Amino acid sequence: MTKTPNLFGGIDIGSNTVKIKIVQLTNGKLKTLEDLSTDLPMGDEVFATKLISDASTKRLLAIIQHYQKLLVQYQVEHYRVVATTSLREADNAKFVVDAIHRQTGLRVEVIDDAIEKFLTYKSMRDQMSDYKQVRDEGTVLVELTSGGCDVSFYRDNRMLRNDEIGIGSLELKSTLKRYIEDTPNYIQVLEEYIETKIDYVSKILKKRHIKNYLIVGGDIRTISQTFFDNKRLMSRKEFLDYYDRISQDREYLIRQSTLIGKDWHEVLASIVLFAVFLKLINSDRILIPDISLRDGLISDLISQHHSDKKRYQLFDEDPFSASFQIAKRFGIHSAHAKYVHKVGLQLFHVLADDYRLSTSDERILRHAAHLHEIGKSLDLNDYYDASSQMIQGMRLFGVSNHELERVAMVSYIIGQLHDADSEIYTTELEDLQLGAILAVADALDASKQQKIKVQQMSLKEDRLLIRYKTKQTVTMEQTMIHGLLPSILRIFGLRIELEEA
Repeated sequence: MTKTPNLFGGIDIGSNTVKIKIVQLTNGKLKTLEDLSTDLPMGDEVFATKLISDASTKRLLAIIQHYQKLLVQYQVEHYRVVATTSLREADNAKFVVDAIHRQTGLRVEVIDDAIEKFLTYKSMRDQMSDYKQVRDEGTVLVELTSGGCDVSFYRDNRMLRNDEIGIGSLELKSTLKRYIEDTPNYIQVLEEYIETKIDYVSKILKKRHIKNYLIVGGDIRTISQTFFDNKRLMSRKEFLDYYDRISQDREYLIRQSTLIGKDWHEVLASIVLFAVFLKLINSDRILIPDISLRDGLISDLISQHHSDKKRYQLFDEDPFSASFQIAKRFGIHSAHAKYVHKVGLQLFHVLADDYRLSTSDERILRHAAHLHEIGKSLDLNDYYDASSQMIQGMRLFGVSNHELERVAMVSYIIGQLHDADSEIYTTELEDLQLGAILAVADALDASKQQKIKVQQMSLKEDRLLIRYKTKQTVTMEQTMIHGLLPSILRIFGLRIELEEA
């Protein structure tokens, strides 16, 4: 059967619901053909037992089989199926994923939290008509999921900060239930509990001028239909008035939660968290945007398969903006990091075709260019190793755990390539190549003064020619490049030639 062009689909296996969306892209506009959500509360059982039960597995298989038939019925050309917290945390996840593939032919990606957030926020491009204005003005986005809470800050159309807080809706619900048994002031105690968890972020938020406060996740769109009169834009006073009614009238809370099929403990815990953040933020504009992971899956598919490669450029740059801001917080030499990033990318593009370097490799290189010297904040003697260890302990927005390991390895390699006998040469070739590229870029700015202005890089037979201009003595840079010659020859089979223009 012929697939229909420009049809895109996303299936999201979440902790409480399984969702599918199918859209058609025509003249740059998206038309929704299907948007379904089926309740399947797996989160609580995984939180309690670390397992997805047989009953939940059977129900999940039935839902996915139905969704798979929709993909066939619409002849969807491009689609992705992903799972989030429940399958990330379940010890038997691989068996569930295998069962889905055997019975439906669909391959489920269990994506890391950092990728889940990136995809969700990417959907702003297609779901918010004023996304540029919102990102430009000064915005805090707080997203609550079953497994955690994310806080992102935007200004000048860039993501300036992204922080993860280890309190998700499942933990908040469990904590709230304990407090209800212990005290009649359980809401106040939960507020104080949340405040202690977000203390370091709260100090930052209080200093920022924030115009927009975006609330995402925690079933907030369903909650808003019942508790916020379906408002997607509210003033500060309106939100706090709604919050007062919910927190003071327990019978109303329970009754309305039952109507929408939600556990009132989880509804209350979610609203309390968003209210605590609002009290820290000097914003009078609260938005509940219509963005989701399945919308983000579709946005990502469009960016891969559509001719307009600039459609999502702002959002695709967010992870790199975030990693650079992290590096700055560790006190790196910003001008040097920018130089290594720029020259490293230039050299990458010269070598990419001949050495089969991929777009994924390019992303790794860009993050490593930003982060490779953060270890100086801990260890000036062996800071590449310190950087590598620090990176491994991070969570980087838009970077999977596997990619993070590669960023750490590439950062470590940069500092090892002056040693011809280093054990580093046993690592993966792609990582060696990326490390070597950045080592060259790093050496060209060895003095951290950006003396060398690279004019051109090119390959000629077995030589890498680097033409540059300078108005200063560059003996240190030349010496560092000379020290890399054996490694570059070994890794790429190339001899570096520096030529002053």
